[in-house]
Parts: sequence; structure tokens; C-alpha cells
Amino acid sequence: MKKKLVLLSAGCVLASATIAISCIVASRGGLFVKSKGTDEFYSITIDATKDITSAKDYVDGSFTVKTDQNKNDITFLYEDVSYNDGTNGDLEGVYLRANGAGYIYNAIGNEVKSMTSITIKGNNNPLTVRWGFKNESAIKYEDSTWAYATPIGYEFSFNGDKPNYFKIESGSSMNDTLITQIVIKYSTACEFGENPYKESGKIRYKLFHEDDNSYYKAIGFIDEYDPANPKDLTFASEFDGIPVTAVQGFDGCSDIESVDFTGTNITEIHTFAFNNCTNLATITGFSQITSFRYQCFQNTKISGVLSFSDQLIRIESQAFYNCDEITEVIFADGCDPTFLYYNAFDNCDSIVSCTIGNAMTNSIPDFNNCDLFADYIAAADSIYYKVDDGILYNVEPNDKLRLCAIPAHNATVNYVMADDIESTKEGFASNNAVLKSFVFNDNIEVVNNDSFEYCTTLESVTIGESVSIIYNGAFNGCTSLNSIHFNGTTDQWKAIGFGTGWNEDVPATEVICSNGSVDL
Repeated sequence: MKKKLVLLSAGCVLASATIAISCIVASRGGLFVKSKGTDEFYSITIDATKDITSAKDYVDGSFTVKTDQNKNDITFLYEDVSYNDGTNGDLEGVYLRANGAGYIYNAIGNEVKSMTSITIKGNNNPLTVRWGFKNESAIKYEDSTWAYATPIGYEFSFNGDKPNYFKIESGSSMNDTLITQIVIKYSTACEFGENPYKESGKIRYKLFHEDDNSYYKAIGFIDEYDPANPKDLTFASEFDGIPVTAVQGFDGCSDIESVDFTGTNITEIHTFAFNNCTNLATITGFSQITSFRYQCFQNTKISGVLSFSDQLIRIESQAFYNCDEITEVIFADGCDPTFLYYNAFDNCDSIVSCTIGNAMTNSIPDFNNCDLFADYIAAADSIYYKVDDGILYNVEPNDKLRLCAIPAHNATVNYVMADDIESTKEGFASNNAVLKSFVFNDNIEVVNNDSFEYCTTLESVTIGESVSIIYNGAFNGCTSLNSIHFNGTTDQWKAIGFGTGWNEDVPATEVICSNGSVDL
């Protein structure tokens, strides 16, 4: 279809600011209605079944709506779309073409109209709404939401931003997406909005407002394909007195080799920030970071010792997943993060030890699939943790102990549980590649889920007579476990509850009790 560009302009009648405003703009075949509701927000409604009726000339063209504040134009430009008037049995309205080709956007120029949401009604086919800010050179779309253009409408909000551009794209590769109505909502309280973006040193920054706090976040390269992008990243400290405190948006940038946070206010590395930056090896100013979000350094080459300061707040799931060149993890004395996820360092093949500060009370990472991990180290005055021969224990309120972890490559071959241990953590010896025998004391009532899962070196285990249940997968995959002893009687063994797959792939065929044996 040949594209046309036709612009309609019209005036509107302004009512007093003290009463409700209704702005009606004529167009071929219909009306654009703008009104102010009781919630102090303005809205502009474009009804495709009315406003574009008999307006086929304007498909792949544009039309303009006058607003009542400062008489700024809002322009809707339709490209690569079609219009159906319903005569052939299809629903009436504007159709975005399949394969994501169709889009609609508005251009308000530098006079930001502070849009707060857009609601789209249609035919239940998917679409994506993107929003951002246009500067003099290009449109920068920073956020997007995927949903369906439902008949009753879906409202896309702008997360507190004040964009002056949005684009609607078809989300279907098979069918066109029908749009029957668009409603834009905005507030006059922030009539002109603000440009939330700054650019410095090939890096783009975005302004955020949360409660009473304003900050900038580095959100990636201005042009991620620019061959002049630096391999060694440094960051701005602030813009207009507002600090840069967070980093995000460099995921997949394999050319990055180092990052330097010194002299900045950056304390948070956000979700996916440097995920899959496969040549990133050096981090300067690491100790000032207090928050490491989900997969922020996954699959990078950062190496050596990671020392976390006593200001640490969080390390989220898989933050350092598959970072094969980290050798040691140290949590400083006084360090007690609010969130510390158990799998933050999974698959880090070179980590050999973890040092725990004396104030640590929250969970400690498990270091799953860390092929060389052998020892925990804890300060003698640690409040919540105790370490003996590299094995980790919780100190319970009654001064009893909970066995937390026997590292996969700890030197312990034969373990006999001391009498002051009264419980165990799930999976405490899973994937252990050294342990050959294990003896429970008679305090233990529960053999937890996955306690020895895939502990392929385990040959014998002795279970105390107080055990009342053996949970799911407790000995799953213990392919060398030929000897199971139980300190109680055969009747006591038969009274035990058993979870699913507790002895999957275990070669032992019987349990030897104090007065005989029971077949498995």
C-alpha cells in the first residue's frame, strides 16, 4: 500500500479551569474527544470505529488532536496498517499488520505532555507498547510492555516516567492486531515533564524517582553497536547534583573487559547488568557495592578473591553464577546482609573457600556444583555460625548445633555426628565427592530432603533410633551405598515414614537393625 501523509488540525473550545473541560476536535468521519475527569487527569480518546470511518485516505497517514493546555499538538501516525470498515465481515477498525510490522506513535516535540498511561481496545491479539523520549537526533525507547488488545481494553502505565513518545507494535506473527480505541491519560500537574536521560562517555543514564529519593542509573551504551564503545568502563558520579547510584543494561556486551566504580556513588548492580559479558575480568571499587541483583555478573570472567564489605545489603539468585575464575569469597566482620541467596555462586568451578564474618546471621551460599569448594571459615566469635574442619554449623538458641553443609570437596572421609547436633539442613551433603561413611547421633528425628543426594562416594550410613521420617530424595543417587544400619529394632524401622525416591539408585538391598534386618 502506498503511504500517505495527511495532517489535520483543528481548534478546540476551552472551558474555565475551575470546571470540567471537554475538547472536541472534528475530523473526517468522526470526533476526537478530550475531557477532564474528577480525578484531575485529562484523557484523549480516539475511537477507530468512529474517528477513522470513511477516512481510508488517512491510513498510513496521520491526524492531529489539539490539546487545551498550551495548544500543543498530539500527532498519531499510522504506518503499515490497514483499515476495515466491517463490510466484509471483519471487525471494524485499524489493523496492525502481522509479524510485528505495524506501529502507531505520537510526536509531541519538546513540549512533553506527561502521559501517565495508554489504554488500547481491540481483538485479543497480542501487541507491545514501547515508550520513551525523543531528543533532537533519535527516539530512544527504554521500556516496553507486552499484552493483548482486549475488547474491554488494557491499560499500559509508564512506571512514573513522563514520555513524549510511544509506539504500538503488532505482537502476532500470524494475525493482524485490531485496534478499535485508544485512550491516552495524562496529568496537568506535571504538564511539561522532564527529559529523564543524560549521556556521558558513550554511556546513557536515566533519572528515577522513588518516594523522596531521586537518582540516576547507567542503563547501557548510547549505541551498543558503536565500535568506539570503551572496553574499560568508568561512570559519571552525578548529574545536576543528583547521584548516579546504579548500573544496568550492559548484558551481552562481550567487549567489556573492566569496570571501575571508584569515585562514584554507585552501590547497586542491577538485574542482568553485566550478564554474559564474557570478557569482563576486572572490577575496581568492588567493595563499595552493597546490592548485587539477579544474574548481574553471571558468565563473566571476574577472578580472584571477592571481598564483600560490612555494608553489604543483598546478593540475589545466581548473581555470580558460572563465574569460573573466582577463587575465594570473603564476608567481612560486621557483614550481615538482609538478602543472601543460597545459589548466588552456583557453578563457580574455582571457588575453594568461604570466610564468614562474625556478625553474619542470614543464610550462607551453598556453592552447588563448585568443583573445588572444600572449606568454610568462620571467626571464633561468630554469633550464628561455627566451623569445624571446614564443615558449617548453625548455633541454635539453646547452644545446640544444626549441621548446614559438608562442602563437596571437604577432606572429611568418615563423619561421626557429635551429640550436641540436633538437626540438619536439607541437602547438607548433596553432591559430596569425598565422604565415604556417615553416622547419625540418636538425637536426630528427621533425615531431611536430599541430604546425601548424588553423594556417589558414600558407602555406609548409620541412622539413629530416633528417626521417624526419611524425606524425599534423602539418599537419591548414592550409587556406592551398600550398607545401611539402623540403631533401632526392625519394628521401629517399619514404623518410619519414607518420602518419594528416598533410596533411588541405592544398591543396598537390606537395612541392618539391632535385632535383625529388613529388606528394602
